[in-house]
Amino acid sequence: MSHTTPNTKQPMLGKITNPRELGVVTKAPGQANGNLATVFGNAPFLKWDGEANTPTCVGHGAVQGAEQFLLTFRLQVGKTMFYWFADPHDSEIHALLDSWADAGYMSVMLQTSDKLAVLGRDYPTVPREIKALCSSERSIDVKRFLRCVTEVVSSGQLRANATSEIPSISQLENVYGFLLLSRGAQVKLLEEVS
Repeated sequence: MSHTTPNTKQPMLGKITNPRELGVVTKAPGQANGNLATVFGNAPFLKWDGEANTPTCVGHGAVQGAEQFLLTFRLQVGKTMFYWFADPHDSEIHALLDSWADAGYMSVMLQTSDKLAVLGRDYPTVPREIKALCSSERSIDVKRFLRCVTEVVSSGQLRANATSEIPSISQLENVYGFLLLSRGAQVKLLEEVS
């Protein structure tokens, strides 16, 4: 991937969508009808460069922020890693995880300046540790979530702790973070700032 110079000190905005909403036809497992919920990120400062054989890896997990845990969905493309951060207290995120478990597949989409890629991996069940985070009694606090994600990305914590998930790549060159706000979280944020 080739890069121009983005502001990597702040998270970019990601979203939950599905390939069909973006006019994409995919034959990925779990995407037979294009309706499987997918995390999406736009990185127009990147060019895929037609590297069809560039190794990729999709993953998921959680990181501890200053005020709460954050769910992560990851996409590694060669020496570049993308993180989508989600609030484990958001019911729409719970629905996303359940839809992946029902389909047995998780999916991410990345738009670069020259390509829209849909990638994924098997997702047979919501991992126990993720379920535990999602079932906590805390309600969603959008401002707290925004502060946590911004801190993780802008402090350098994300870059310092990110590691390659592809065995043939020992070190990452670039790490980017997306803020994954559900539609409900966006509405709640607008209500809080109004």
